[in-house]
Amino acid sequence: MTSEMVALMNGIEKGYSPKPNFEDGVLNQAILEAVEKSAESGRWIKVPQFMENGRFSRV
Repeated sequence: MTSEMVALMNGIEKGYSPKPNFEDGVLNQAILEAVEKSAESGRWIKVPQFMENGRFSRV
């Protein structure tokens, strides 16, 4: 827990977002939802594209 706080404080001081961050959580949730839908239907489910030009974008 202490190392996470240090990473957060360093990120605030130096202007970057430590990993994992909110964007990682959103992508993880999209993948988990696709896995669940795939298991229910027995079919492949496409995961929405969240990244454009290497940056997070709204869907």
